[in-house]
Amino acid sequence: MLIGIISDTHDDSVLFEKAIKKFNTAGVEIVFHCGDWSSLFPLEIIEKLNCEIFSVFGNNDMSLFKYEKKSIGKVYFAGNWMGKKIDQQRIAVCHGDSISLLNSLLKSGKYDAVFSGHTHKPLIKEVNRSLHINPGTASFSWNNTPSIAIYNTTTRLAKSIFL
Repeated sequence: MLIGIISDTHDDSVLFEKAIKKFNTAGVEIVFHCGDWSSLFPLEIIEKLNCEIFSVFGNNDMSLFKYEKKSIGKVYFAGNWMGKKIDQQRIAVCHGDSISLLNSLLKSGKYDAVFSGHTHKPLIKEVNRSLHINPGTASFSWNNTPSIAIYNTTTRLAKSIFL
């Protein structure tokens, strides 16, 4: 299964829509958002995605906290972190602003992959037995090229995709 990973969209609807097109073209079956939406995009943009989005909150999502453990359209919110099993892969997702939470997920040995954002820098790195994937930022950034990531649960390989 192909999993789309996105983070730090920060109200950038143009790049978010571009990311949706990349996910749809690649055939991803689920997307994880690692937080920092800042606010929700118009649902008509989100509805263009061919699958559901599971999301955690980032440090810029204060206005979204009222949706904790709820859904809006195709978006399902799960607090500041979540664990999910997909295709026998144990996956953890957090924003990454809490270094202690991120490190505990990576060092626990419980997860095959850990997705995080916050730094706006793409990263794919093996840590202990977990593949740490940071998709970068899907918003305009002076310092970084906007990017997303795709993780293949069959091969356990990930790749960064620049927008």
